[in-house]
Amino acid sequence: DGFFTTDGDICEPCGVPNAVNYGADCSVEACAAGFYVEFSGDRCEPCNKDHAVNYSEGCVISACAEGFFTTDGDICEECDVENAIQYGADCSVEACSAGFVVENSGDRCEPCGKEHAVNYSEGCVISACAEGFFTTDGDICEECDVENAIQYG
Repeated sequence: DGFFTTDGDICEPCGVPNAVNYGADCSVEACAAGFYVEFSGDRCEPCNKDHAVNYSEGCVISACAEGFFTTDGDICEECDVENAIQYGADCSVEACSAGFVVENSGDRCEPCGKEHAVNYSEGCVISACAEGFFTTDGDICEECDVENAIQYG
């Protein structure tokens, strides 16, 4: 298995790249993960499934590129969590757009909802407050309390 005999009765390896099992006359019966037996049985071809980065056996997808997931091992589907900007394994949310925070289970982005905040620089760091409020630490908006002021900048 995996060898053939030359005219001079010398055993030579079949030598088909990425082949792991051979049949009679070096016909390929199985290929390494990420490859499949080409119809004629004389070579292994790459699976080339979109966004797949690892295969468990043959062309069964075991891992997809960042931002993609597989449930059936056949295709990689795009993660689609609203306001998510970075994903971990199996589409768990690792980072959200400014103004949103990763919900504890990592399956969604929740609005920061900080009182009087109108803009965020990243995550839930406040970069601007509503008129009449200010922030010094990016965490809370405090009311401006200048006596007799009618407008704040």
